[in-house]
Amino acid sequence: MTGFSTDSPKLDPREVHFRVPGPHRGLSLFLRYLAPNREAISPPKPVLYVHGGTFPSALSIAHRFDGRSWRDELCHAGFHTWGLDFHGFGDSDPYPEMAGPAEAIPPLGRAADCSRQLENAVRFIADYHRSPRISYRLPVISRCGRVNRAAYHVWGGRCRHTSFAANRGRPSCGAWRDARAGASVSGF
Repeated sequence: MTGFSTDSPKLDPREVHFRVPGPHRGLSLFLRYLAPNREAISPPKPVLYVHGGTFPSALSIAHRFDGRSWRDELCHAGFHTWGLDFHGFGDSDPYPEMAGPAEAIPPLGRAADCSRQLENAVRFIADYHRSPRISYRLPVISRCGRVNRAAYHVWGGRCRHTSFAANRGRPSCGAWRDARAGASVSGF
């Protein structure tokens, strides 16, 4: 089921779309990929931007303000840049439960489920680039629901799913790094 996707409009002529298996049987995740616009860094430096459960990649990393997006900046810096749409958002498959009334089903896309979706995306990207390490960027939400800082994280080594809360908010993968919003992309 892993393969190119041509259903979604490209936001850049060089953009490539992928559909990869999600953690739910029969559902696929949508990944948006843009290669660096200069000679690739060796070894490749893939970065995955993860906004969260309410914005698709087309409206987050790939959205251009005054003709420039965050993705454009990362590609210009030499990164292989990826965006993920979680199930139920953007071009990823919706949960089957979404066909019914919202009040009849429990909340979908909880942290444990999203971490499994993220793991599937990271594995695909690592295999695609033959890279043992993936950087990703996501906003960190405070307890009151506001973005209080941007975090940059690097996953290296073998990923496995365990409880996110049991690891004090850190994934169960090696090579974790967290830098404040002022960190430059050169730190990846």
